[in-house]
Amino acid sequence: MKIACCQFAPVFCQRITNFEKAKKMLSESGDSKFDLILFPEMAFVGYMFDDKDEIAPYMETEKGPTFEFCKEIASIYGCFVAAGYPRIEKNNEGDKYYNSMCFVSPAGDLLATYDKSFLYETDHNWAEEGSGFISLDIPEWNKKVGFGICMDINPYEYKNSSLHEFANYHKDNKTDIIIFCANWLDSDINDHGNAFSTHSYWAQRLNPLINSNCYFIACNRIGKEKTATFTGGSCVISLQKPALVAALMKRDEKLLIHTI
Repeated sequence: MKIACCQFAPVFCQRITNFEKAKKMLSESGDSKFDLILFPEMAFVGYMFDDKDEIAPYMETEKGPTFEFCKEIASIYGCFVAAGYPRIEKNNEGDKYYNSMCFVSPAGDLLATYDKSFLYETDHNWAEEGSGFISLDIPEWNKKVGFGICMDINPYEYKNSSLHEFANYHKDNKTDIIIFCANWLDSDINDHGNAFSTHSYWAQRLNPLINSNCYFIACNRIGKEKTATFTGGSCVISLQKPALVAALMKRDEKLLIHTI
């Protein structure tokens, strides 16, 4: 199974520019076929929105611009594609906003929409909590695939670090592959080296899955936005050993390509 994580620095509020940037990165890789292409959380509009008014022009329906982009990429590379985006759900009680991820098949079908369940402080400016974690069977891979977005891997609202809600869910549901989109912040902006401390933390939060056959595939953005600096360090972690089997550096703007 050949995967590509597209680690890049999106331009804030410039969706089309970011689509073109991602396309260029993929085309310049020299690869014409993947099984999975993964983009970061809120991949094409940025993340540091102050409130609902600021993000409102960039909200999308389930089959909005990001879905259409993923559908195009799926067709070009014959693969599954996942990407984060801001989702609007319209109903009679008022519109609801979610920090979401779409998962698209090689045929261009929307297989899943996952809404971030555990919100970070920035998400609270505009987003609703999702209804809970999900995992689904993918017959083409003969695997069960789960989804997570950034803060999901942490304990809910940081209230009890001994809890591993995300990892326990995927352990109980026998998830084989976790697709993880992130805008993970850098705790040491002067360090431009590896992201080992972030990888170690993610592995610790996945502790209940250690010795399972699960793979954790993380795509994290880089760059600066308002007051935030993002870590990068997109990676693949095997929970069986456990082991970090592939990773990018903190400031790399490139594809992580790896076969598991």
